[in-house]
Amino acid sequence: MGAFFQKRFARIIPLLWVAILAYAALKLLGRGDFDPLPMLRALTLFPIGELEPNVVWTLRHEALFYTLFAVTFLGSRRRAWIIVAWIVAPIVAWPLVGEVGRGNEAWGMSLVNFITHPVNILFGMGLALGLFWNFRPSGQIKLQGGVLFAILLGGFAILTLAVYFWQLSFNSVPGVLVTGSISVILMFCSIKSKIEVGTVSRVGMLLGSASYSIYLFHLHFVSAILGIWASLFPESPMWIVILMTSLAAVLLCIAVHLVVEKPLVAMAQHTLARRAKPA
Repeated sequence: MGAFFQKRFARIIPLLWVAILAYAALKLLGRGDFDPLPMLRALTLFPIGELEPNVVWTLRHEALFYTLFAVTFLGSRRRAWIIVAWIVAPIVAWPLVGEVGRGNEAWGMSLVNFITHPVNILFGMGLALGLFWNFRPSGQIKLQGGVLFAILLGGFAILTLAVYFWQLSFNSVPGVLVTGSISVILMFCSIKSKIEVGTVSRVGMLLGSASYSIYLFHLHFVSAILGIWASLFPESPMWIVILMTSLAAVLLCIAVHLVVEKPLVAMAQHTLARRAKPA
């Protein structure tokens, strides 16, 4: 269990701290000050209260999932009911708590909302996929890449309908069930797919490897690029601004992955492994 937490810590926390400190520095340079309390919560993944940068909210749920996973799957399997209860809790709590309860910022209610957040269901779906991957039957039928691409387009169309026409929120149980189901189908099909190794697949692998840096740092770069763009090209068409800002931000985040994340994770893993060795 200790080795599991060491790997998770090395993979997640050091880069998270770098991202938060960089975000604080950018706010200090751009606005002259910043509120330290939301950033302290983010640094510690504190489960209650506002966070800055706000994308960190998913990581505190991830930390809870890793803890429950370690207690159950890496500990006694008799405790499996704990993580199962946590996964299904949002379905029970959603109608009971109601809109008023979900908007209640009191500590007790905020903690209940954190523990029973709809995102738990997504972790459950991911866990089910992981179990399938470990115990999948042999002799699989491989799908061609074109089939996977068609399913991807279909999933995107359903997501568009869900957001713009059905008004489903990604923070609601119905929204999570829809988006999570689409994600599970895509992941299942990707497991079954036969993808030719080439430029497209290599770009996809790079984006996947850099996904954590993209997740943590895209706000930094988007904010900076938009500020520079507004001062240099204030009359630019919106579609060009969105396209170029997104592309530049992703490329810069990939650079962070290669230059900062990879050596930082390697250093953290080495340091933790050395400290874990008996004297």
